[in-house]
Amino acid sequence: MPLHRWPAVLACAAGICLAGVGAGGANLKFYPDDPIRQDPESQDASRAQPVEVSNQYDLIENSFLGAGETIDRRAMNVNTVDEVPDSSWFTNRVGPA
Repeated sequence: MPLHRWPAVLACAAGICLAGVGAGGANLKFYPDDPIRQDPESQDASRAQPVEVSNQYDLIENSFLGAGETIDRRAMNVNTVDEVPDSSWFTNRVGPA
């Protein structure tokens, strides 16, 4: 290999090494109890009461004023492998038991 190519080869190798070091911190963390198969109940909803909602107000608010959230975030009620755990409102009938 000609001598004038060595600086470019070394620069590429250093860039690859630095990119590998920087990407190591972005990995997902797994804990010994993962993945969670059943979601424990954290709140009691036995005394929840129905609320009367105006259909006209709901239509206007959700169509024109505040149509959806703009916050970009991950789903809140999934385990570390992006599955919905069994709970009082959902039972996974397809996945492993």
